[in-house]
Amino acid sequence: QQYMLKLTTPKELTLMQTIMQTYHERIQEARQAADENSEWLPNTLLPQIFGMYTVKVGEKQTHWIIMRNILASECKIHEK
Repeated sequence: QQYMLKLTTPKELTLMQTIMQTYHERIQEARQAADENSEWLPNTLLPQIFGMYTVKVGEKQTHWIIMRNILASECKIHEK
Protein backbone atom coordinates (compact mmCIF):
# COMPACT_ATOMS: atom_id res chain seq x y z
CA GLN A 1 0.00 0.00 0.00
CA GLN A 2 1.78 3.06 -1.26
CA TYR A 3 -0.88 5.62 -0.40
CA MET A 4 -2.81 6.59 2.70
CA LEU A 5 -6.09 8.44 2.98
CA LYS A 6 -6.55 10.45 6.15
CA LEU A 7 -9.94 11.74 7.20
CA THR A 8 -9.34 15.16 8.77
CA THR A 9 -11.28 17.68 10.77
CA PRO A 10 -11.85 21.20 9.40
CA LYS A 11 -9.34 22.43 12.04
CA GLU A 12 -6.64 19.99 10.81
CA LEU A 13 -7.30 20.99 7.20
CA THR A 14 -6.92 24.68 8.08
CA LEU A 15 -3.66 23.95 9.94
CA MET A 16 -2.26 22.02 6.96
CA GLN A 17 -3.17 24.89 4.64
CA THR A 18 -1.37 27.29 7.00
CA ILE A 19 1.88 25.29 7.14
CA MET A 20 1.83 23.98 3.55
CA GLN A 21 4.43 26.42 2.18
CA THR A 22 7.02 25.46 4.84
CA TYR A 23 6.06 21.78 4.55
CA HIS A 24 6.56 21.90 0.77
CA GLU A 25 9.97 23.57 1.16
CA ARG A 26 11.12 20.81 3.54
CA ILE A 27 9.94 18.09 1.16
CA GLN A 28 11.77 19.82 -1.72
CA GLU A 29 15.00 19.93 0.35
CA ALA A 30 14.69 16.21 1.02
CA ARG A 31 13.96 15.54 -2.67
CA GLN A 32 17.14 17.37 -3.73
CA ALA A 33 19.19 15.18 -1.39
CA ALA A 34 17.53 11.96 -2.62
CA ASP A 35 18.61 9.68 -5.43
CA GLU A 36 16.93 10.99 -8.59
CA ASN A 37 15.56 7.52 -9.40
CA SER A 38 14.05 7.01 -5.94
CA GLU A 39 10.44 7.81 -5.19
CA TRP A 40 11.25 7.74 -1.45
CA LEU A 41 12.86 10.59 0.46
CA PRO A 42 15.49 9.13 2.79
CA ASN A 43 16.24 12.35 4.71
CA THR A 44 12.77 12.89 6.15
CA LEU A 45 9.92 10.95 7.68
CA LEU A 46 7.43 13.59 6.55
CA PRO A 47 4.94 11.96 4.20
CA GLN A 48 4.62 13.40 0.73
CA ILE A 49 1.16 14.93 0.39
CA PHE A 50 -0.50 14.47 -2.99
CA GLY A 51 -3.68 16.40 -2.30
CA MET A 52 -6.20 17.73 0.17
CA TYR A 53 -9.84 17.35 -0.75
CA THR A 54 -13.28 18.22 0.56
CA VAL A 55 -16.09 15.90 -0.50
CA LYS A 56 -19.65 17.14 -0.12
CA VAL A 57 -22.56 14.69 -0.27
CA GLY A 58 -25.85 16.41 0.34
CA GLU A 59 -25.23 18.71 3.28
CA LYS A 60 -22.38 16.66 4.78
CA GLN A 61 -18.73 17.56 4.09
CA THR A 62 -15.73 15.37 4.75
CA HIS A 63 -12.10 16.45 4.41
CA TRP A 64 -9.36 14.10 3.17
CA ILE A 65 -5.59 14.21 2.78
CA ILE A 66 -3.95 11.78 0.34
CA MET A 67 -0.31 11.03 1.17
CA ARG A 68 2.46 8.52 0.55
CA ASN A 69 2.61 5.73 3.13
CA ILE A 70 6.08 6.09 4.69
CA LEU A 71 5.65 2.78 6.49
CA ALA A 72 5.61 0.97 3.13
CA SER A 73 9.06 2.31 2.18
CA GLU A 74 12.26 0.32 2.13
CA CYS A 75 13.87 2.95 4.40
CA LYS A 76 14.74 1.66 7.82
CA ILE A 77 13.59 3.76 10.74
CA HIS A 78 16.58 3.55 13.06
CA GLU A 79 15.50 5.99 15.78
CA LYS A 80 12.30 6.53 17.71
